[in-house]
Amino acid sequence: RRMVAPLGRLQEAADRVGQGAAPELLPESGPREVARLARHFNAMAAQVNALLAARTTLLAGISHDIRTPLARMRLAIELLRENPGSAALDRLEADIEEINELVASVLELARGLNQEKPELVDLQGLLAGLAGNHPNVSVDCRPRMLLAPPVALRRALGNLLGNALRYGAGEAIELRAETEGGNCRIGV
Repeated sequence: RRMVAPLGRLQEAADRVGQGAAPELLPESGPREVARLARHFNAMAAQVNALLAARTTLLAGISHDIRTPLARMRLAIELLRENPGSAALDRLEADIEEINELVASVLELARGLNQEKPELVDLQGLLAGLAGNHPNVSVDCRPRMLLAPPVALRRALGNLLGNALRYGAGEAIELRAETEGGNCRIGV
């Protein structure tokens, strides 16, 4: 009973995960091998839950980003009804292109998350490259090598910087990296 009951709980939990439900943590008790198996399952469950939370956040962000050009498109359509003109059509075309770019970047990100391997990245160089020739963007980062997927990191930081440039009303923007113990915190 000490072996079969925990294994039965593990099987039920694995079945729920197989059906798409978020995994629940199992008690890490019983014989040593069963407790170890439960510990491994719980670690996997925590990773799955973190991935589900990240997916939810990503989808919420995408829907938010797409709503802005959609609202402008609705306004342009109303203006076209009252006063047909090429300026409104040009704006509609630009908004469609913006939505297309958003969708393409999300698809590229999804592909990259599955394929890109972490490698050593010169963080100070990466941030300086992102700041580029923008006069209102500064970098506060000591020389540091960071183990990360470089394309995904550049894309994520580039998106944040792009949003800051687009919606920051011309305010100064700082790309900053701080090290705390073995962790690195990067902010825009």
